[in-house]
Amino acid sequence: MWTGIDYIGERHKKWPEKSGWGDILDLAGFEVQGWNYFKSVFINQPHISLGTLPLKDSGFEVEELSGLAVAINNGSYRWRDSNMHWNYEKGEPVLVEVASNYSIVELFLNGESLGSRSMSESPDRLFRWVVPFNSGTLTARAGFDGQEIEASYETAGQATGFTLTTDKSELAADAYDVAHLVVQLHDKAGRVVKTQNAHVSFEIEGHSKLLGVDNGAPYNIQNFQSNHLDTAKGRALAIIQSTKQAGTIKVVAKMEGFNPQTILLNSK
Repeated sequence: MWTGIDYIGERHKKWPEKSGWGDILDLAGFEVQGWNYFKSVFINQPHISLGTLPLKDSGFEVEELSGLAVAINNGSYRWRDSNMHWNYEKGEPVLVEVASNYSIVELFLNGESLGSRSMSESPDRLFRWVVPFNSGTLTARAGFDGQEIEASYETAGQATGFTLTTDKSELAADAYDVAHLVVQLHDKAGRVVKTQNAHVSFEIEGHSKLLGVDNGAPYNIQNFQSNHLDTAKGRALAIIQSTKQAGTIKVVAKMEGFNPQTILLNSK
């Protein structure tokens, strides 16, 4: 059964590209832009989200008369691969794709409207603009009768640190339960940095087992059963498993040039 998750081996490109066609999650279980697209189609709740991609890599071009983005070849577009950030070279043409279940969406850059798109001109339910990159805040907005929703990205600066988070702080001491720990680079304002990477290592104290690490990238060939790896999109995953002995588990993540981050897990 198709799940929308990347499958190892299903790739036409050459090694080290080892997986493909993950529409919802990547190999580490991180959400990709397709997650938002399918929410806009199948979830009966207001939704809006942004994806961006350099125009030269998108499979689209700008129609001269209308200024709209049109596919160069049928099926050549790459919405599944679109980025979840607003960091490019100044003036670079960027394809902006908005997934929403509203009928009209308006796009803004630093508060200035870049026009609206309607569902009637978006047969694949993606609203598209081609925008010369300028740093700041990119915002997509939709709604009516005062019920507006919006999604936005801010241009991030250079990474100055990273976070270490976990999906659970308590584990059952049964040698089965696991916690998923994620590191993510950020800038001095706390904005997520997805265009810079670093090498991260994990140190663990207490009764537990490090099952593996990954960064979700389809080209990642680093050893999964390791305590260190390079991030992708500024992030990486470590999976910690309990043992049958209760107690405190201490996990320390370290990146050269940044302050280490620590999390305590309680196994009981």
